[in-house]
Amino acid sequence: MRHQEPFNIADELGDLGYREIPPDVDSSELMVTHHHYDHSDADQDINVVFPIDVLRDLEAAGVIGGIAQKHIGYMVTRCS
Repeated sequence: MRHQEPFNIADELGDLGYREIPPDVDSSELMVTHHHYDHSDADQDINVVFPIDVLRDLEAAGVIGGIAQKHIGYMVTRCS
């Protein structure tokens, strides 16, 4: 979330922490903060990597029973 501390991209092993994302988050408050891959599509629509709006639509349509009450974001590190 924009107000949360960004992941530490300076650590070559990656930031091993996580960030909690509440179920009622506005998708415009979500962002990618590291630069290990091209995330320009996610910058335009966060649902590319975290489909929260899609899940809400599926819930509203009765396709799924509900979405999780807590979501977790973490930094994916690249493997060499």
